[in-house]
Amino acid sequence: ETVSIIKKIDRKFRKETANKNLPDETAIINGDTVNMAYLACYCSKHINGVAKIHTDILKSTVLKNWYDMYPERFLNVTNGITQRRFLALCNPQLSALITQLSGSDKWITKLPLLKDLERFADDREILDRFYKIKQNNKTRLKDYILRKENILINENTVFDIQIKRLHE
Repeated sequence: ETVSIIKKIDRKFRKETANKNLPDETAIINGDTVNMAYLACYCSKHINGVAKIHTDILKSTVLKNWYDMYPERFLNVTNGITQRRFLALCNPQLSALITQLSGSDKWITKLPLLKDLERFADDREILDRFYKIKQNNKTRLKDYILRKENILINENTVFDIQIKRLHE
């Protein structure tokens, strides 16, 4: 069923763009391959590179044909680091430590205030508290993975995790 829907979308796209002399590789379906990025471009109202440099790359190279067809869809909305979510909500122990060291929670909305924490860079007591929070979070992650996936991992592992969010 999904394939028939994608084929219908591809036919509609080809009909709409028949007089534009687009290269074949701009089609949503090219041979037996579905280009999901093109499908997303055609079905979306907006295409956002998040950072200006990424939007410019999309417009000038990666999705240039699509930008030429639908320039109004390409925009740039930079969300920046979302410290209120990433840190203040997801890591309450570290957030509390930063608030204590800063003397207020103004850093949550004024990120440059974090620069003031540099004065603790060599403070062994503060660094120990930071590492304890970090280790507690790694233990929580280990426990979560064991509970959800039944996989036991070493909590001293170096974790490199990236999570992308889906937008409406």
